[in-house]
Amino acid sequence: RVGDQSAKLALLLRKNFHSQRRAVHAFSVYNSRAVTYQVTRKANVLGLLDGFYDLAEVRRRYPGGLSPRDVAWMWRRTLVAIDLAHKAGVVHGAVIPEHVMILPGDHGVVLTDWCYAVQTPGHRIRAIVPNRARWYPPEVAAKEDATPALDIYMASKTMDFLFGSGLTGLKPLRTF
Repeated sequence: RVGDQSAKLALLLRKNFHSQRRAVHAFSVYNSRAVTYQVTRKANVLGLLDGFYDLAEVRRRYPGGLSPRDVAWMWRRTLVAIDLAHKAGVVHGAVIPEHVMILPGDHGVVLTDWCYAVQTPGHRIRAIVPNRARWYPPEVAAKEDATPALDIYMASKTMDFLFGSGLTGLKPLRTF
């Protein structure tokens, strides 16, 4: 039998599945537990992530773009999260601003919405985020197997999005 708090959180997860600020679906977090509801269905119920913001919201708050220093720590932490997934044999499949949440004060990052994830090797991405379709590499449209490069490609586009006008306006520190 599930406790009252867990049952309420499971209900919140079912009702607000797409509201990532209220109920978060993450790969690895603290204090997760399996909750059974309606006997035949299981869900991984996680605690609410107070103080986390998705990168789309961060970009809206800074319309001119973020500083390279801030983007650098977000990029580094995102790469660590992606690397952990890849070492487990999983490709996230949708590393877009709405699926990367940060905790600014602690420089924390959580990847959310793992419903697009696939195991590697030998599996292809079965669904894409419609409003971010052009963010996917050509391999997805060609229905090729997913590789870790897919996540790196999408994470790179996400970080470029955070700069605002992109990296084109920046002068190189040094040319070769």
